[in-house]
Amino acid sequence: MDKQFEDILHHREENRLMPFMWIRDGEHDRLVEHIDMIQSMGHRALCVESRPHRDFCGDAWWQDMGLILSECQKRGMHVWLLDDRTFPTGYANGAIEKKYPHLRTKTLVERSVDVTGDLTDAYLQIMRNDPAEELLGVYAYPRGDCGNRICGKPVCLNDCVHGDRVYPKLPAGVWRICYYLKTEQYALSENYINMLDEASCDVLLQEVYESHYRHFSSYFGNTFQGFFSDEPGFLNVCGTYYNKLGIMYSPYPWRDDLPELIAQSAKMDKKEILGLYLNIINL
Repeated sequence: MDKQFEDILHHREENRLMPFMWIRDGEHDRLVEHIDMIQSMGHRALCVESRPHRDFCGDAWWQDMGLILSECQKRGMHVWLLDDRTFPTGYANGAIEKKYPHLRTKTLVERSVDVTGDLTDAYLQIMRNDPAEELLGVYAYPRGDCGNRICGKPVCLNDCVHGDRVYPKLPAGVWRICYYLKTEQYALSENYINMLDEASCDVLLQEVYESHYRHFSSYFGNTFQGFFSDEPGFLNVCGTYYNKLGIMYSPYPWRDDLPELIAQSAKMDKKEILGLYLNIINL
C-alpha cells in the first residue's frame, strides 16, 4: 500500500485543515466543548477567530486563550490565531485611534483644475478639502490634442506658492494645474496602520503579536503555530483589489520619505522620482 495513503488511514499525515473556532467573551465554560467537536471531526489544528470577542487582549481574553492552548497541548493539537480584533488586519486592536493617531494611514491625492489664457498676473486657490492636508507639490501641465490627457513636460510651481494661493507665471495657453496633497481623508479607515510606515506597522506587532508572546511564550513554536493575517492591505481605496497607478483622482499609499527611498533604489534624483510618480498618476 502507498505510504501516504496508509498514513492518512492511520491519521499520521500532516494536518492540512485548521477550521475557525469562533469564540465570544462569557463562554469560557464552553471552550473545551468546542475543541472536542473540532477534534471529533478529525482536525488536529484550529484557528481561533478573535473578532466576536469584545475583550480581545484583555483579562477575559487571556483566560480564554490560556485554556485553549492548554487543552490543545494535552491533545497534541496545533493553534493558530486571527491577528486583530476587526477585519482586515491592520486595526492593531484600536491602538492607532487611542494612542498613536499620528501613525494613521496616509494617502497621496491629486486635485486639478484646467485654466486658459495669460496667467502671469493671476492666482489660484490651493484645492484643500481639509486644513490639515499637506501640500506636497504643484505642477502645471500643458494641454494639447490629447483629449482629457495631459501633454508635455510639467512646470513645477512650488516656488510660486504663498500661503493658500499659487501665483503661476505661465504664458498664454491651456494648462492643467495639479495639486498633490498628503491626507488621511481617503483611506479605507483612518484608524488603521500605515503599511508603508515601519513605526506604524510596529504598533500592530506590539499590541497583538508581542502581547501574546508575553503571555504564552512557552507555547510558541509547538502548540501555538502562528498568526493568521486576514487580507491586510494599503487601504488607500475601498471596495476593489484592482486599484493601480493611472486612475484619475484615486488616492495612493504614502509615507513622507517615499521619494527618497525610490530614488535611492532607482539611483535617480528625488525630484525626478517625485515628478515621475506624479506623471504616472496623471496618465
